[in-house]
Amino acid sequence: QTIVIPDRDTAMNAAIASHIDSAEAVFVAGGDQSTYVNNWRGTPTLAALNRAGQRAVVGGTSAGLAIQGAFLFAALNGSTTSATTLANPYHAELALERDFLAWPGLARVITDSHFGARDRMGRLLTFLGRINVDGWQASPYGLGVDEGTAILLSHDGHADVIGKGNVYLVEPQEAPSMCVEDEPYGVNNVRVTRITNGSSFALPNSSARVGRAKDASSVTYTLQVHAGVV
Repeated sequence: QTIVIPDRDTAMNAAIASHIDSAEAVFVAGGDQSTYVNNWRGTPTLAALNRAGQRAVVGGTSAGLAIQGAFLFAALNGSTTSATTLANPYHAELALERDFLAWPGLARVITDSHFGARDRMGRLLTFLGRINVDGWQASPYGLGVDEGTAILLSHDGHADVIGKGNVYLVEPQEAPSMCVEDEPYGVNNVRVTRITNGSSFALPNSSARVGRAKDASSVTYTLQVHAGVV
């Protein structure tokens, strides 16, 4: 069943929630995540999607991936780039939201897609700093996903990576050193694990038995941002 939801009135339709409630799998298409945030928040559609996340397979690509963490870049004022957010972490383009979807295991997560192709490490680092400084979560972490690549995530936090690109597990080890309006962003000691096709890993603080990424082709390194430069 393909469901097209062009506006908020459609998202209020109980028949759509019924379709989602009977689904064994739900896949959210790409596009513009602001459409999902504006049209779905507070509707039966979103409530049904949250129920599906407790029992069914749920996935998404691009905008459909962006909405799946506990925190999300909502693109309410258009998209943004690493250069823009690193130069000013409170730029109007950096519109973050929370309390949209609540998947098991993703309580501290923000995701980002098209990761390597669009050079999004800088903006994900800035998203994480904003989440911390704004008091939403003291220890958030990010999952950056390359094009043509997927994370297969179990409820216990076990994750497998498949596809032609990489997944980046981005874990700040301390609060930002500089995260104020109209000033370049700064942070020290961010641990990044680049995880490749065929590797398994466990999300931080999960109950999965797999430890840090074990595959020989995966690598862990540390990033800093000084005066808006990674």
